Amino acid sequence: MFFYLYNLLLSIFTVIFLPLWAISLKLKGRSVAPYFHRFSREETEKLRGRPVVWVQASSVGETMLAATFLQEFKREFSGWAVVFTCTTQTGHKTARRLLTGVAELIGFFPYDHPWVVRRFFRRLRPDVLILIETELWPNVLRQAKRDGVKVFIVNGRLGDRSYKRLKKTGFYSSLLGLVDYYCVQSGLDKERFISLGAPTERVTVTGNIKFDQEITEVSQEKKEEFSRPLNLRREAPVLTAGSTHHGEDEIILSAFAEIKKNLPDALLILAPRHLERVESIERLLAKSPYQWMKRTRILQGEVALAPIDLLLLDTYGELKLAYALSTVVFVGGSLVPVGGHNLLEAALLSKVALYGEYMYNFRDSQELLEKAGAGFTVHNALELSREFLRLANDQKLREELGKKARAAVLANNGATKRTIEILKAQGLTGRI
Repeated sequence: MFFYLYNLLLSIFTVIFLPLWAISLKLKGRSVAPYFHRFSREETEKLRGRPVVWVQASSVGETMLAATFLQEFKREFSGWAVVFTCTTQTGHKTARRLLTGVAELIGFFPYDHPWVVRRFFRRLRPDVLILIETELWPNVLRQAKRDGVKVFIVNGRLGDRSYKRLKKTGFYSSLLGLVDYYCVQSGLDKERFISLGAPTERVTVTGNIKFDQEITEVSQEKKEEFSRPLNLRREAPVLTAGSTHHGEDEIILSAFAEIKKNLPDALLILAPRHLERVESIERLLAKSPYQWMKRTRILQGEVALAPIDLLLLDTYGELKLAYALSTVVFVGGSLVPVGGHNLLEAALLSKVALYGEYMYNFRDSQELLEKAGAGFTVHNALELSREFLRLANDQKLREELGKKARAAVLANNGATKRTIEILKAQGLTGRI
C-alpha cells in the first residue's frame, strides 16, 4: 500500500510539478538533467570484475563526511570499486574536489521513479548500497532488495523535524525493514529509528564520523594569500559568519555595526550557505555603510586600495580558509529555524564557535563544545556582538577555549573504524 501511494503521488508530481521544478532550476542557472543521468556503458564496464559499492550522500556536509569514511573504506576494502552519487550541485562539486582518485565514478542520485531507478540499477549493478545519514528513498530501497543488494545506513541520524514528520506519516515501518543494517550517531538516533520500525537487532550506535575529519592545517602562506588583497590592518579582528541563511544576514550586519563601534578595524567575512543568495545579499550590502568586496572579484585580480569592512565569500570550498583567518567563528543556519551546520570544522582549527538557538540538527556537536566550555549560543545581534567583543579582547581566554574545542573533537573520534568493523561483521570482505 505504501509503495502504491508513494508512486501515485510521485507520478502526479512528475506530470504536474516536474516541469515547474525544471523551470525553477533553469532560472537559477541549473538543470534537471543530471537527476535522470545514467552512467554510460563504457563507464560501468570499467567496474566489472570487482565488487561495487554505491555510496549516496545528500549535499556538501554529507559529501565531506563520506570522503572521511571512504578514505578508510578504501584502505580496508581496496578491491572494491566505489561509485559515489549526491543530490545537489554543490555536493557534486565538493565530491569532484575530494573524491577524485577515491571513487571510480562520481555522479548524481537518480530521480526516485521506478523506471529511472530500475534502469540505474541495471546499468550500475552494485553489490552494496551505503546511504549517508538519512537517505531513505523508497524505490531505490525496494529495487536494492529485489536485486539482492545489501543496504547500510552509515552515520544515521534523525533530526527533530525529520523524526516528527516520519512518525506522523506512519508509512515508513515497511521501508525501514529494507535496510540491512543501521550504524547511527547516538543513542537517541537508535531509539528513533527503532520506534519508526527499524529492527532492533540491526541498529548499532557507532558515533559521529564528523569527529573523524582529517586534520589538515591551513598554512600561514595560504592565510596571507587569502588576506593580502583585502589590505587588512595588522592584527585586525575577523568575524566569519559561515553558512548563513535568509533572515540571518540582517542580524549579523546589525551585530557587526556594534562590533565596529568598539573595534573599528574589524572585518566581517560573510559566507552564505547557498550562492544563489549572493545577489540579494549584494543588494543588502549596497544599502550598508561598509566598504565591501566579493571574493570572486579578488580571484579576478581586484585588490582593495584601502582596508575593507566586509568580504562576501561567494566561492565554493574556501570556508575553512576563512575560518582559519578568523578571530571568532559564527556558524549559520542557527539564528533561523534551519537546524544549524557543522561546528566541528571550526573546532578542529582551534576556533571558538558562536551559533544561534536553532542547532537541533547538530545537537551532539553543540553539547560536546558546550560541555568543554568552547561553544556559545547567541539569540540576537546584541548577544552576538557582545560575545565576539568579549573573546576578541581576551586573546589568552580565546586561545585556551580554542584548544579545548579541538581537544573535545579529537577525544570523540573512532566512528569510522567502528563502522568498518560492522561492515566486516555483515559479510563484506577486504582485499581481493
